[in-house]
Amino acid sequence: MVMPRQMLIDAVRGRAPIIRGEHIRDDQFQPATMDMRLGPTIHAVSTSFLPPGSHDSILDLVKRLSHYNFELSQDKTHHLDVNKIYMVPLMEHCEFPENTRMFFSPKSSVGRNDVHVRVVAEGYPYYDRTPFGYKGPLWVQIAPQSFHVGVRAELALVQGRIKTRDSHRLTTDEIYHMHEKYGIAYDSSGKVLSPNGQVKVHEGTMHFHIDLERDVVGFKAKRNVGKQLDLSAEPNTYDPKEFWEPLYRQPDGCLVLDSGEFYLLATQERVSIPPECCGELLPVDPSLGEFRVHYAGFFDNGFGGKNGTHGVLEVRSSGRPFMMQHGKPVCSMAFERTFEIPDQLYGAGGSSYTEPHPSLSKHFLHRYDSWTLKHQASRF
Repeated sequence: MVMPRQMLIDAVRGRAPIIRGEHIRDDQFQPATMDMRLGPTIHAVSTSFLPPGSHDSILDLVKRLSHYNFELSQDKTHHLDVNKIYMVPLMEHCEFPENTRMFFSPKSSVGRNDVHVRVVAEGYPYYDRTPFGYKGPLWVQIAPQSFHVGVRAELALVQGRIKTRDSHRLTTDEIYHMHEKYGIAYDSSGKVLSPNGQVKVHEGTMHFHIDLERDVVGFKAKRNVGKQLDLSAEPNTYDPKEFWEPLYRQPDGCLVLDSGEFYLLATQERVSIPPECCGELLPVDPSLGEFRVHYAGFFDNGFGGKNGTHGVLEVRSSGRPFMMQHGKPVCSMAFERTFEIPDQLYGAGGSSYTEPHPSLSKHFLHRYDSWTLKHQASRF
């Protein structure tokens, strides 16, 4: 199962900590995840990599591949160039028992700005997870793909979810039961969808569909933006029009994804995560099309509130233009139980995405209103 917030706190501050780090803050603990912070040194490297499992440490590889490095501080923003790769040690490290491991995902505000982040563990040739019983440091690879970005020391770009060996996804029947008990999927007006035909669950995952009949169907990242997007900036700092091009509904209900471009789109359905479990968006099935959906995949217990929130999809076409059509399946979500209901559900501790409507990242002004035609019409 997955550790909820109260168990994560004990994992850090209890008698036998399994995650250690200096000055871990209360606001790092989320309902089913823990925020992981950037350490004090950043390296610009020539290529991404995975630890080979040999005698070389991650630091050895970083030094070999590094063009330059510099110190991060909390007092000023440090510039990271688009299309460059950076490696940073995280402030937290692991002391896991043999039945415990950790999985990682970008935080929502990172994925929505097309910043690709991956976590690596010493001697383990897989991204975004540790082996069971891992004891050692963690590093994060940062690759801004659309915009120059700014970071500071102790900024959290990734979050971790701790699981034990008995963790398993809910079955199809269990998902239907959870939907009947709490409501997971809703229509655009906030009405719960019927489990008989309206909710699509297959092989333990719930399917969601693309909404291309909104007045503003989404956004396309602008190219060659000269301005830096500071990921440590306060909410409501930037004007969306400096970074994003709005996309409007087309008469045929279609949208062509241009090769190599980055898009923010929305699901038809609203989603609400039950208090007993957490969710994870899964990589798109290649049989659904030539595109990738989502960078930030974790949905904590309570996300979406009472009547659900439209999912925001981070989409990139894979190598060639691809036409999406309204109502087609675009992603799926798996669910896992937490050991207990978290002592604080999503939204109770000042969470960033609590409205039912789709949103740009918290860094932007009018991040909900930007998805409406009325707001876009007032801008020009």
